[in-house]
Amino acid sequence: LDTFFPAKDRQELVLVLNNLLASPSTAAFRAGEPIDIDAWLGGPASAPKLSILALAHLGDAERIFVLATVLSRVKAWMRSQPGSGTLRAVIYIDEIWGFFPPSAEPPTKKPLLTLLKQARAFGIGVVLATQNPVDLDYKGLANCGIWCVGTLQTERDRQRLTEGLRAASGSDAAEALLSQTKKRVFLLHDVHRKAPCLLETRWAMSYLKGPMTKDELARFAPQAAGPQAAAPQAAASQAAAPPPLRGEPAEAGGSPPPLSVTWPVKFVAGRGAQVAKPHLYVRYAVAYRSGKARSPESSGVKLFPLDVGNPFEVLEGDALDIAPEALLDDAPRASRYGEVPSWLSAQGGKSAEKAVKERLSEKLAAQLLRDPISGELSARGESPEEFAARVAPLVKPPLALQQRVARKAQELATAEADAKQRSMETWTSMAGAAVDVLGGLFGGKKKSIRVGKVGSTLSKKRQEENADAKVERLRQELADLEGQLAPPSAERFETVEIVPAKTHVDVLGIGLAWVR
Repeated sequence: LDTFFPAKDRQELVLVLNNLLASPSTAAFRAGEPIDIDAWLGGPASAPKLSILALAHLGDAERIFVLATVLSRVKAWMRSQPGSGTLRAVIYIDEIWGFFPPSAEPPTKKPLLTLLKQARAFGIGVVLATQNPVDLDYKGLANCGIWCVGTLQTERDRQRLTEGLRAASGSDAAEALLSQTKKRVFLLHDVHRKAPCLLETRWAMSYLKGPMTKDELARFAPQAAGPQAAAPQAAASQAAAPPPLRGEPAEAGGSPPPLSVTWPVKFVAGRGAQVAKPHLYVRYAVAYRSGKARSPESSGVKLFPLDVGNPFEVLEGDALDIAPEALLDDAPRASRYGEVPSWLSAQGGKSAEKAVKERLSEKLAAQLLRDPISGELSARGESPEEFAARVAPLVKPPLALQQRVARKAQELATAEADAKQRSMETWTSMAGAAVDVLGGLFGGKKKSIRVGKVGSTLSKKRQEENADAKVERLRQELADLEGQLAPPSAERFETVEIVPAKTHVDVLGIGLAWVR
């Protein structure tokens, strides 16, 4: 313990915690409503709620602490939710100044940036309001799909927004539209629109009181209902509660529940469940393309569970992949059946079919093998060995490649002969230089040692090294070219992630499958 957390550091931590517990300014944070995001939003069994957090009476450090805590709880709650294509909740922050600056790193910045990047996948929207565009971090601004820009007073703000809008929309109309904004008229940038436009808000009857004091806020606190009023409210909420999506299963050996949608009914056996669950089955054919390469068309069946809140979320569940022959026309044996969701009406079925046609291609993303030599793509489920065997007859070395290999082999042979000649010349030059030097030192007559031959020897040595380096380079180039002539092997394949285009996906059939 002392090695990991010394006694001195533990004492400092104790003093900090004691100060927090004894400080009057932190006493208020230990009372009041708990931070329960489900309760703040109303929960799945009750009507939606609007929860307002007033931070105006707090200091700067306390405001950042409260908002950072709430955003972190929202992020954790978001991670526990399933994905959604419809709006589930909205987080609105009025006056973002100080919480999301472009340069500093307050504790509120990271969780807020995470929500801006990822919350839309969970059906959570984020709305930020400020009087100055420089208060927003540019990374967060780039993740906002809709900008509503009012009248800007300073030239710096107009230039900043003009550059941002030009980069975001690719249009130069923003500068002209910014000069036309006035009271209740905003410039609207929407990622779903081709260019910015002007938006005029409607008039609404509202009591514009302005900032409220704590005493005024207390007047709007909800009053606890008495016991006589609690019973009618509970009965009313129970009566207004929506029917559950899944009820008690039907009796053993019964027939499947009747459907209000004209879907064919199939059965899937072999999973060992006691109760058959309703699924949406989709029979499809898909072809993957990467550049000019195209994989062989493959077909299959996906099963999507129907225990979702609405037809637009039907593709968000964990899908099952089965073979087309696994869909049976008759139930394999007497079964118990769960209930179909309440939204599965005629209109709900059409909405589910529309969602399938719009988003099925996203659910068919696959990792395929690609041969960089031939450009061919593997089929779904095809092993590297099977892909290599299929590609081998298709890969015929082009004549130009064969000619390059022959030329490179000839260059290598010439370079090897030249390197051998250089080596012999180097040895001859070294021997001559040695004889000359020894003769000058021990000869009978007094001679000066000629250094020129030694220099010539060194030059021959450098030429030999250059020739050897050229030989090694040509050998490597020849090996690379010969590798392109070799039969395809699994080692040379690349793995690519491909999402098929909508035009390359054919929906062959949609219906309801009872899966056991």
